[in-house]
Order: sequence, then structure tokens, then C-alpha cells
Amino acid sequence: MSQPSPIVYPYINILMGSHVSCPPIVEELFGNGKHAFERSQFPEALKCFTKTLKTIDSHLRASALLGRAMCREMQGNMSRALVDAKTVVELSPTWSGGYMYLSRLYSIQGDYAQVLLTLQTGVEKSSTKDPRYEELVYQFASMEAQVKRRNCSLIDRLPVESLINIFSHLDFESRVQSASTCRYWRLFLLERFPFMWINIHLQKSHWVLKNITSWHSVRMVRISCPDAEEALQILAKKNIRGIQVLELHGCNLDAVSLFKMLSLNRHSLQTLTLVATNIKPNILLGTVFDTLPNLAHFTCTGQAIKSPPWSEKLMDCFDSIAHHDQQHDSNYSSQPKTNSQSGADSQQEASSQRSTTVPDFSLTQLHVGSGAAPNLISRVLRRSPSLKTLTLHEVGKETLESLSSVRSLDTLCLHLEESTATVNETYRYDTKEKFKRFMARVATQLKSLELSGTLIDNRILSIISDNGYNVQRIELAETHLLPEELLRFATQLRATQRFSSEPLEKIKLTKMYRLDEDSMAKLRDDLKRVCHIKLVTD
Repeated sequence: MSQPSPIVYPYINILMGSHVSCPPIVEELFGNGKHAFERSQFPEALKCFTKTLKTIDSHLRASALLGRAMCREMQGNMSRALVDAKTVVELSPTWSGGYMYLSRLYSIQGDYAQVLLTLQTGVEKSSTKDPRYEELVYQFASMEAQVKRRNCSLIDRLPVESLINIFSHLDFESRVQSASTCRYWRLFLLERFPFMWINIHLQKSHWVLKNITSWHSVRMVRISCPDAEEALQILAKKNIRGIQVLELHGCNLDAVSLFKMLSLNRHSLQTLTLVATNIKPNILLGTVFDTLPNLAHFTCTGQAIKSPPWSEKLMDCFDSIAHHDQQHDSNYSSQPKTNSQSGADSQQEASSQRSTTVPDFSLTQLHVGSGAAPNLISRVLRRSPSLKTLTLHEVGKETLESLSSVRSLDTLCLHLEESTATVNETYRYDTKEKFKRFMARVATQLKSLELSGTLIDNRILSIISDNGYNVQRIELAETHLLPEELLRFATQLRATQRFSSEPLEKIKLTKMYRLDEDSMAKLRDDLKRVCHIKLVTD
């Protein structure tokens, strides 16, 4: 029977070069194991090395364990070979051969991070007098270069500034797809550039949210995809907090998920925008500002065609929280108290009643679409002393009455109610008078003004031109104004602003009922020649 041919094993020289000083019987067992391994008789070599481990002391087991690990590797038992190799490093932390063999096993498994870590640890801990120390250092350098070539990609070659510039031009969904390419890209994008995940903008589908693992840096959520309800459910289920901006465009929403998002971020939310959704402004105007104390910008315009069957449900959600807080306070106040406590509480209650005031809202921008109740608008405006921007649609007599508390605005956009053209003259007259008084009160501070509706006439323009010292932008739409009235208005306003450092430079006209192309061209030339004002048209 012929002997098996010797194997070609890259790390056999570690085993063959190891020398064990021990009693003769141990040296005989160890030598028999080495010879059996060299002849590819792995079961026999395994028995010899195991007997050696039972005979020698702990500091002599490293070489025998290394031989047993090699035998198990050749038999395909990688898990037990890895255990033996780790034990070799623990028993002999200054021996270079243990680190070299353990790094080989990690390399077979494809764990190149552990390969580099093992070799680096071996370089740091192995004895420099070890005959294989230089070989260990060489392997570490070559393996480091090999791993770098293996993971080399565009990300590795470009500087950080260029990578930031590239990924910043991608939309949110493309960024998520890039992070889903592989584990290396995911770790790179999520850990190196966490600021890229501050803004979540969904345009196509909500499924990309399932691929995100880091939520702590999210500050803005903008959803304009058809399945916005599913996206809100995912965000609410993950208890995302700290959102400062929430924008929903063209969405049909459910009360529960929306309210949960608002309640989770009630102390951080500063901007809430709902455009073309199935939410009526009255639902939020009556409750949202009390629930969100730091809300500064609120927009609810352009309702969706689909009716909101859950409007009362959302109102009930807000009311339930308010009733819960009131019930908690009442339960606390109804608890029995001692005479001293009751006397102190009565004095404190009397003083608090004298000094208690309703807290103001933090609102600075309010944009409300059609259908808003005047009493709710009036309530919000009375408690918004910091309001600077106001946009209202379909403004009628009742809504103008609700604006009585407004004193100082920077930007005003009013779309006057067109239905007033069909009602009696008394209603039209009252509406105009209220609007003139309102404009006389706020025109002094205005910087941007946008008005539309057939109620805009020459007398209203005269009030604006007499008081608009700071107006820098004017847009008029859907009026019956004549060219000579507009020219007179611009001339008078230019005279009012003769000492202004930033006077009006252009007027924008949109859908003017009494201006055709010829009259518009003549008005443009007159404004430029007489008032040095540019006319912009759509």
C-alpha cells in the first residue's frame, strides 16, 4: 500500500518549525503527530496532538493546539479549528505563528476586518525576537493593501468634500437606494454623513423608510407620495421625535397616525404644512396651536377633492387629550387635603386667578385656505402677537371682522371672496369699508402685498399708496382696475416712498379683466418712463 503524497499546505512550516522542550514521551507524541500530518494522515495526527494536550502543561499546549486546528481545518471542521486557533493566541500571546494561522482562518471566511485586526494585534504583542516576526509584519502590510484593493471603489478614492457634494445632489430616495447597495456603503453613508439624513422627502413610495436604520438626526419630513398614510404609520410606529418641519402635499390622511406624529413632536415642531390634503382648516385651527406650543409656521391650503370623513375623529383626538389633562388636574385638586394645605392652596389659587393669562402662540406665519371659520381665525390672530406673514383665501365681511386684532404685518396675501359680487350692495359696501380700515391700519408696516378680487378699487389703492412707505413688492390679480388707475397708484406710491432706501421696483399683474395686450404694453412703458417701476405679467 502506497503512502499518501505529502500535501502542499501554506502554513505547515509554522507547525514544522515549532520546537517543544518537554519530557521524551511528550516529544515523541508531538513528533509522531507532526510526521502523520506531513504524510496527510490527519486522523492519526489528531489523536497524537490530543494526547499531547493531555500530557503537557498549559504553556506547552499552544503548538499542539495549532496542529490540531490544522487537522480540523483539513477535515472541513472550520468552527472547531477557529476555536483552537483562538486558544493558541490566548495561551501564547507572544508567538507570531498563532496570529498568522488565526488570520488565515478569518481570511477563508471572508472576514477581512478580523484579518487585519488579528495581524495588527500580533504585530503589537508578538516578540520581536520571534524568528517569524518579520514575516508577520510583512503579512500585515500585504493583507492591508489587499483588503484596501478589495474594497476599493469610488467612495475610497474621492476626498470627503467631493463625496459630500455628490451625495447632496441626490434626492432622499436615491440616497436610500445608495445606502442599500451593500453593507460597506450603508455604514459609510449612515456613519460618515449623518447630516444627509436630516431631511426625509418621499416623492414616490414609502418603502424606502424600511431601509433606514438611523433616525436620531431626522429634523424635517416632507411627504408628497400617494401612500403618505403608510409613511406616517411607519414614522409613528418608530416613535420619531425631534421633527421640526412636517410637510404633507396631496395626501389623504388618517386621523390616528397624523395625530400621533403631532403629539410625538409637540415640543419640537415649528412648521406644519398641509397642501391639497383632505384636512379642513377648521379642524386644526381650533386645536393644533394649543397642542403645539412652539409652532411658528402653519399652512393649510388647497383641499383635496376627496371629502374628509374623519374630521370629527381628529377633533375627538385633540379633545380627548385636553379632557385627559383637565381630568388629571381635577383629580389632583379633588384629593383630600389637610387644613394647612387647603389654606395655602386657597391663597395660591386666589393669587393665580389674578395673575393667570392665556399663553400666546409662537406663530409668525399663517397661511389658511378657503373654508376657515372667521371665529377660529380671530382666536388665532388674537393670541399671535408675533405674526408677520398672513395669507387668507376667500376673505369676506366676517373674516375681515376677525382681523381687528392684527396691527403689524410684513407680508399680506388676501384673496377677497368672489361671491360678494352676487350679493346685495349693502354687503359689498360694508366689506369694502372694513377692508379699507384694515388696510389703513396695516399698510404702514407692509413690505410685501398680494391682493386679488373684484372688490379691489381705486379707493383701496389710494389708501395703500398713501401709507405704503415700506412696500417693496405688490401683486394684483383678478381685478377690474383700469390702466390710468394703476398708473396713478404707482405715481402716488413713488411720491410717498421718495425718501425710502428700498422703494417699490416692480408690480406684478395677473389676470386683469380690463387690460388687454395693447393696454398692458402701454402701461408697461408709462410705468417705466414716469415711475421707473417694472411691470411683470403672467
